[in-house]
Amino acid sequence: MALIKGKQLQDTSVSLTKLSGATGSVTLTTGTITTPAANLVISSLPISGSQAANKEYVDSVATGLDIKKSVVAVYRTSVAAAGGTPAISTNSQLDGVDADDGNVYTAIITQADISFLVLDGITITDGDRVLIAISPGGVRQKVNGIYVYQGSKLIRAQDADNVTANIGEVSGGMFTFVEQGAVYGDTGWVLSSPNGAISGQTGAAGLYDFTNNPAGLVQLEFTQFSAAGVAEAGVGLTRTGTKFNVNYDDSSIGIDGADALYIKADGVTNAMLLNDYINIIGDGGGNGNIALGGSLTIAGNTGIDTSMTAGLLSIDLDLSELTTVTTIADADFIVTSRATTPANQKITFANLKTLIGAASQLAIGVEGGAAASFDLDTDTLNFAAGDGLTFTKSASTAGTTDTLTVTLDLNGIVEDTFTSFSAAANATVTKTLSFATSQILQVNINGVVLKSTQYSISGTTLTIPPNAIPYVIETTDELSVRYIKQS
Repeated sequence: MALIKGKQLQDTSVSLTKLSGATGSVTLTTGTITTPAANLVISSLPISGSQAANKEYVDSVATGLDIKKSVVAVYRTSVAAAGGTPAISTNSQLDGVDADDGNVYTAIITQADISFLVLDGITITDGDRVLIAISPGGVRQKVNGIYVYQGSKLIRAQDADNVTANIGEVSGGMFTFVEQGAVYGDTGWVLSSPNGAISGQTGAAGLYDFTNNPAGLVQLEFTQFSAAGVAEAGVGLTRTGTKFNVNYDDSSIGIDGADALYIKADGVTNAMLLNDYINIIGDGGGNGNIALGGSLTIAGNTGIDTSMTAGLLSIDLDLSELTTVTTIADADFIVTSRATTPANQKITFANLKTLIGAASQLAIGVEGGAAASFDLDTDTLNFAAGDGLTFTKSASTAGTTDTLTVTLDLNGIVEDTFTSFSAAANATVTKTLSFATSQILQVNINGVVLKSTQYSISGTTLTIPPNAIPYVIETTDELSVRYIKQS
């Protein structure tokens, strides 16, 4: 096609579709370029204030964030529980060793090979982007930032290494999204410190980079900015914006000066307890309940004392305080009926067996003899008088004390001693007593007591038959006989 020469182009006669392969720039001194928005593409971010901006840049400025491409996982130190804050435990490893701030920092500043890398439970593969967010505090934070795991090393990502000068790749508000992780998956992280752009590309005031600026000392602090889902207040909680509060009644539960829940004084009432009383069970009746905070009164009487020591209740019967039985009125001997009796009972020998149960006899033990029994209803206990013993009972008079007198008559007991005689072994020995008797208490030779079958008595004659004394009696031996003389 021939060129137009020596002629002027008519206004509006040339359109954009007529231009092809043009390079360089076009300067418009005045006027407006009008085109559909979808047909005008600005592929790079603006560098200077006079450059046009694309939608990606405008959106990031509108949210106050400098948005970077997402990362696969984030390294963050495990946090122990403290001050009511729950523990946060992450699983991160460098070559099979549990990762901590120290060995992560060392691996980056020495560019050591990491053949096996796990961050927050996610195995990192070659080419994956990761975020290093060492905990706040200390110079180790200078290595924080977005890295690419490449060739077994952690290298700063090109869009966050500040190698290209004056474009603010790393500055306050830099944001990235974490795609995976047991704890921090689906969370957003923002560079919260320092604010603004990091000045200078190299030197201490610049961003640390093993290759481009190993002298950089700027400390970077990343903070979790968002989490997946929407937090809603559950049972017992209220939420105002991002703030959660515990619902408490300020009657039983309160908040102390340290912002901690506590049980208030007198806050727990009896009604809040499963059992708000003590159950009292009485043998044979008298069952009841005592409300917590109430008092259990032990009614003492003459001869009954109660005491409380260190939570132990003692009930003592002091017989020294009791007067004679006959001075106590019958009313004092009435007891509450048992389940087996229809009415109250007085304590008398006639009804004692009813009060104490099925037993109707008292056992009587006789020293040296067989046990006997005494029927509470019909039997009478008799004391049989014996030689030298007398029993006397005073007359029974109401309101007075009955007395049983036991008299031992020592004048009726006699002991004869025989010496200076001899007898052959197994011989018959005969001795005459000082008094006639029918009851021998004891016969002994040199302190050896003979059995009653080894002697006999007739009037005043004591006879020891043959074979009773199997040894010779010499004149130095002594025969002693103790007996009761006949009156």
